[in-house]
Amino acid sequence: QASGTMVIWTSTEGFNCGVARSFSSYKTIGVSSEFGNIPAGNRDEIMSKYLEFFNLGAPSVSSYLAHFAVEDGLWGTELTIGNPTSSSQEVLATIYAENGSAQSATTLNLPAKSGLSNDLSNLFPSIPVTSGWIHLEATSSEIKSIIRYTNLVSEASTSLSTVSEVSPHLFLPLIENSAVWESGFSVVNVSGEQSTLSVEAY
Repeated sequence: QASGTMVIWTSTEGFNCGVARSFSSYKTIGVSSEFGNIPAGNRDEIMSKYLEFFNLGAPSVSSYLAHFAVEDGLWGTELTIGNPTSSSQEVLATIYAENGSAQSATTLNLPAKSGLSNDLSNLFPSIPVTSGWIHLEATSSEIKSIIRYTNLVSEASTSLSTVSEVSPHLFLPLIENSAVWESGFSVVNVSGEQSTLSVEAY
């Protein structure tokens, strides 16, 4: 193995199938087969190694949880994130107050084909606000999340899924207000400019 040269991936049979070498003026990778011939279950991991070697991080994928509520004795909120990919993933979770100011951030490590589920108060032990919204930043669009709120007095619970697409048009398929149900909604403006929202009920 020459100076500056390393094996970048090995086949399941134990053969060295890809080598990388770093020179003073450039970097190069040599492989024994086309990328399309790599087993599908290994491609994400190997591409991540290629990008890491060239110092090219995968583009981040943003998603949003429009609302959270935490309050001792009243509200409990649980964040669940799933990683269905065949490689480990990092997710940067940032808590924002309702006025848009960042409050706290943490990096969550998700093993391959795994996930986590934890109370928000455990993930962010010193949340300075009782409500707001969450920004999730991952390197894969396959990372999915939900958040579940539980009223600790009535034990009523509801869940919201991650929103990854921003849009000027939002549609809520059902509202109900009765002696049993009370509907509401949360909207997040993730842009850097003030926006006006027009609401119509049908």
